[in-house]
Amino acid sequence: MRSNKEKVLLVIAVACVIIAALIYYYNNVKIPQIKELVENRVRIEIDVMAMPTKKVLVVKSEKGIAKNTKISLEIIEEHFEVLEIPIKYVARNTTANIEALVGKVSTQNLSYGQQVIADFFVDQERKHGDLHRLKEYSVFNRVDGNVKAGNLVDIIVDYQNGDYDIVVSKIRVESISSKNNDDLKNKEYVIVMAVNEVQFRDLFLAEKIGVLKTRLYIDDDQKASDVTFNHIVAMEKLLIEKENSVKTTTNTREAESQDEISQASDEE
Repeated sequence: MRSNKEKVLLVIAVACVIIAALIYYYNNVKIPQIKELVENRVRIEIDVMAMPTKKVLVVKSEKGIAKNTKISLEIIEEHFEVLEIPIKYVARNTTANIEALVGKVSTQNLSYGQQVIADFFVDQERKHGDLHRLKEYSVFNRVDGNVKAGNLVDIIVDYQNGDYDIVVSKIRVESISSKNNDDLKNKEYVIVMAVNEVQFRDLFLAEKIGVLKTRLYIDDDQKASDVTFNHIVAMEKLLIEKENSVKTTTNTREAESQDEISQASDEE
């Protein structure tokens, strides 16, 4: 039988082998795995090239995209591109679905390099909002026939004295048609637009003191014109015109009465 000393040495030898195996395992397997895992995590946090990415639609045009732009395939090709962006830097609710944007309308201005958020675009019907209503108006030009449904236009009021005001700025034409009148010089058209309460009020007043005309935007990216129409000034003009009309009517009636009296005196 082995002596107690040999047994102790054997146990020590086995323990040394186990310890050596553990040291080898940790030095050559476990620690490198942990090191690699930590390095990957750190790299993902600080190294852009190592970060996981997501496809995002981005504005590539330096002009950007103007509010109220109706999106078509041509506009997407000209103004947008799909980029791989690190997830860490991707905005919430971004989209890369080009087909889903076609036919929709932008609700705000988009700048060069901006990520495209799905909420920035709505269907034409939704864009109008709760206070918009379709209303028809008579306009006396069509920019040589160029104004068509879907175009963006300014509606101006021409006071027929060389002066005018912009009543509604950059509004989309829902439909436009001729009234079939024979007066080629004063050709009249019926235009349908979705207007809110303020626009309805202003257009109602503008029709009373002038004639409405259209001014066509060359493309959807152009900046909207400033509205110059003032409904308070318009109401004052309308009151003055009514007062003048009443005075004219009164003077005409008085003149007619004087003529009748004079004729009666001559007959006597």
